[in-house]
Amino acid sequence: CFGKLGYYPVGNSSAAGIMGTLRRDARPVVFDEAEGKGQRGIERREMIIEMLRYSSSESDGEVVKGTAGHGTVAFRVQSQYFLSSIGVSITDAADQTRIVVGQLGRRSPIDASFGLLKEMVRSLPKDLPERLLRRQLKNLRVIRENAETLAQVIALQIGSRRIGDQIGTLMAGDFSLATDARMTYPQAED
Repeated sequence: CFGKLGYYPVGNSSAAGIMGTLRRDARPVVFDEAEGKGQRGIERREMIIEMLRYSSSESDGEVVKGTAGHGTVAFRVQSQYFLSSIGVSITDAADQTRIVVGQLGRRSPIDASFGLLKEMVRSLPKDLPERLLRRQLKNLRVIRENAETLAQVIALQIGSRRIGDQIGTLMAGDFSLATDARMTYPQAED
């Protein structure tokens, strides 16, 4: 769905490399094979999780790094990230409330649904990323209002505003794919 609008690092990509590529762009990032093996891999993964922390707040803050020539480079880290890996190693409580972990269900020995999914993907219009971006930007104010409504409801039910913000934003985005309507409080509770 992101097409050329997305950024797709893999494997041994580092937080510095990702920030250096994105600079100030808020492009969606889809990171495959994000787990790290060995001490260097673990350290690299920890730096990526630290980068995700910066992205989870909507501030004007920047990550500023020094360069070899005594200059500086600034990055505004505000992308949304989708990381896929076999193992999930998020142990810090602050990260657990900032990162939503999903898990695939078990597949049957003969899984025809993957073939159907591949066929559906092939049939998507080539301009889908641009059309989806245009639609979401047009509906941005409503999406943000719906995210706030959902965040309030989730915070009351779970007892954590931070989790409400994370889950509410995802749910508002999902809701926006079906409608451009404002969500009522009772709808959010349902």
